[in-house]
Amino acid sequence: TAMLFGTIIFAAVGLAARTWLAGDPRAIHAAFDPFAKPLDASSYTSMYTLLHHLSVFGVILLFAYICENHPPYAHSDKSYDRDEFFFLTALLFVVSAYTVHRNDGGKGKLQNSPRKEKDEDSKKRPLKVASVNPANEVLNRDQTEEWKGWMQFMFLLYHYYHAEETYNSIRIMITCYVWMTGFGNFSFFYLKGDYSLVRVLQMLWRLNFLVIFLCLSQGTTYILYYICPLHTYFFFMVYFTMRIGKHLNYTRYGFRFKLAIVALIIYFLWD
Repeated sequence: TAMLFGTIIFAAVGLAARTWLAGDPRAIHAAFDPFAKPLDASSYTSMYTLLHHLSVFGVILLFAYICENHPPYAHSDKSYDRDEFFFLTALLFVVSAYTVHRNDGGKGKLQNSPRKEKDEDSKKRPLKVASVNPANEVLNRDQTEEWKGWMQFMFLLYHYYHAEETYNSIRIMITCYVWMTGFGNFSFFYLKGDYSLVRVLQMLWRLNFLVIFLCLSQGTTYILYYICPLHTYFFFMVYFTMRIGKHLNYTRYGFRFKLAIVALIIYFLWD
C-alpha cells in the first residue's frame, strides 16, 4: 500500500510541477473543483485530477496509520460521562432544528418511473409505476439521508465514549441503517429496473472501497468492519430478490410471493 500510494503521490507532484512550470495551471485548478466529472483517460486534466485525489486519499490513510500505530501522544482510556454524552445528543437536535425547511407543498415536478426501455423487459412491466414527488414522498431521499446522518453521529458518539448503557439503542439504529440500505436498493431496482453489472460494481465499490484500503494499510481483518459485510450481504439479497423473476415485480401477487419465499429462507437460515 505504501509503495502504491507513494508512486501515485510522486507522479502527482511531478505532473503538478510540470504543469506549473509550463505556465498553464488549469489542471491544478480543475483538481480542486468540488464537482466531480467522469474520468477521461485521454485528458491530461482528468488524469491529473484522479492522481491528485488518490494522493489525498493516500495521505489520509498514512495519517490514520500513524495515529493508530505510532501516535504522537499515547492513547488514553475511554471515560464515559453521561451528562456530557446526552448534552451532545441534545445539541445535535438543536443544530438540526436550524436546517428544518418546508418542502414544495406538492408543487414539485412529478416523475414517472421506470422510464421506457428498448429491451424486451419494457413490454413486461408498466411504463408508469407511480407518480413520484421527491419532496412529499414518505422516506424520500432527504429524509433518509438526514436519518442516516443522525445515526452516524450517534455511532461515533457511542464508540468515542464507550457508552455501554446505550448499546441496545445503537443495535436498533444499526438495524435501521441496514433496513434503509435494503429499502434504498429496492426502490432503485423497482423504479429504474437496472440490474446491470455496472450497478452491482458501483454498489460494491461504495460499500467496501474504504474498508479494503484500511485493511491493506492498517493490517486489520475485513470482519472487523462488520457493518460493511452486513450491508454487502443485504445488497445482494435485495438484488437477487428483485433480479430473479423480475417480470413478477410489477404484478399484484408475484412480488408478494417472492417476498414470502425470501422470508422463509431468512427464517430457516437464522431461526
